[in-house]
Amino acid sequence: MRQRLYLCLICLFSILMTNGEGLFADVVRLKNGGEVRGQLEGKSTGKDVPLTIRTLSGAVIEIDRTETEFVRRRSQVVEEYITRSRELEPSVETHWQLAQWCRTHLLKDQRLEQLEMLLAIDPDHKESRRILGYVQHNGRWVSREEMMSERGYVKHKNKWITTQELALIEKNTEQREAELVWYPKVRVWLGWLIGNDRYRRNEGLKAFNELQEPDAIPALMKMMATHEDINVRQLYIRVLAKTPGERAVEALLDRYLFDNNQVVWTEARASISSGQHEIAVPMLISALANDSNMVVRRAAVALGEIGDENAVPALISALITTHKYRVQVTASQPISIGSSSSGRMGLVDPRQATGVTPEVAALARLGQLPYGARVIPYNKTPKNVRTVTVKVDTQNPQVLTALEEITNKQFGY
Repeated sequence: MRQRLYLCLICLFSILMTNGEGLFADVVRLKNGGEVRGQLEGKSTGKDVPLTIRTLSGAVIEIDRTETEFVRRRSQVVEEYITRSRELEPSVETHWQLAQWCRTHLLKDQRLEQLEMLLAIDPDHKESRRILGYVQHNGRWVSREEMMSERGYVKHKNKWITTQELALIEKNTEQREAELVWYPKVRVWLGWLIGNDRYRRNEGLKAFNELQEPDAIPALMKMMATHEDINVRQLYIRVLAKTPGERAVEALLDRYLFDNNQVVWTEARASISSGQHEIAVPMLISALANDSNMVVRRAAVALGEIGDENAVPALISALITTHKYRVQVTASQPISIGSSSSGRMGLVDPRQATGVTPEVAALARLGQLPYGARVIPYNKTPKNVRTVTVKVDTQNPQVLTALEEITNKQFGY
């Protein structure tokens, strides 16, 4: 009885292997070009130990390892695909059916293989073309890559861009690499400059005085533009003044418009030569729309000195600009609307506006603060206060002066 059961199990195993339904179907490729498929047995991997494989028919054979080219372990479903593909009648229907079977069994590469074989029979099979990523272009089937290439696009980091954009990206990358070289150098020179060693200080100063490299500007800006030492900021201005190119002008304008020290921003403005005005004017015109009234006024002064008529429309728009200010008021006192002696809307009691910036205080005294808020005197600030934002329509005399200098005409606000 046991012997009969044992024979039945062997037969069942042979049938399963023959039908390709075992767990694995390994492949041994022979050097003479043949191959043996089945299931490898045994765990020994020594070179002198032959390979033992149970074939799909159930036979067990041994193969000398010196006769093998390679051994590959494959899943049962891949082995079944190979079996099906070898027995396949070449037609559109059979290749499509096998491709669908591959899709069901998650065999992506094998599915694409069958679709390509299908297209060899029917090049206009639309569904296969769609799955493989082909599109109709100029009356012919091409891959999406070919179509985009013909349209002048290239693929960069999984995104289609124009060749001009790629050139700009590559240029920017190259530019960035050239800029990074200067960061350690500037850091060392600056360390020498502000250090205690007199020799090193002279070496650092000499290095900066000899520097005229536009690629060094980002490093200089990061480490020197807003340095707490005014002498360092002045040296930064002097380095920029002898550095050629548009980037140096941009950096000088940045310090002219935004530095809080008059000596520094005055020197920055003086360092922009007449030959650089063509570069500076568009930047100054843009600055007329800045949120800071200080920046607007400084830009207007520079434009008036340059005298470029292209700035006239922007200057007219900037005669009166609106800015926001943060003002402290008593927590128990609501924001109220009042009028000044001139009849304009403003703070309820603008005479008390001594606890804010001079510009805001002056505007309050003139009654030019809309939606007035009671401003707390600096020396009488109560414990319970809150900060509110007020919008101020500000008349800019520097803009008016610039307009008159450029046009030789008198303008009102």
